[in-house]
Amino acid sequence: MFGIVPKRPDGTVLLTPQLPQAWPQASIKTPHFAYDYKKEAGKIAIEWTSPVKTSVQLRLPLCAEAIEGVYVNNKSAAYQAEAGVG
Repeated sequence: MFGIVPKRPDGTVLLTPQLPQAWPQASIKTPHFAYDYKKEAGKIAIEWTSPVKTSVQLRLPLCAEAIEGVYVNNKSAAYQAEAGVG
């Protein structure tokens, strides 16, 4: 459900949350990482924290006709849209 796949040898985490569409927010906290997921007004915000330097590869299921942009730390970021299931 929270979609966390750690690949610690290379310092990467694959993050693919598959939360129910009706959930406006969710969070998880462990000794190794934490993240908060919030969805409102057509936007999704995810805040990731970890005591260990980690690269996060994020894959989100989106139900939209178009993507206006992706922002990381309030800066425009490159992204790639891929066809999904459904």
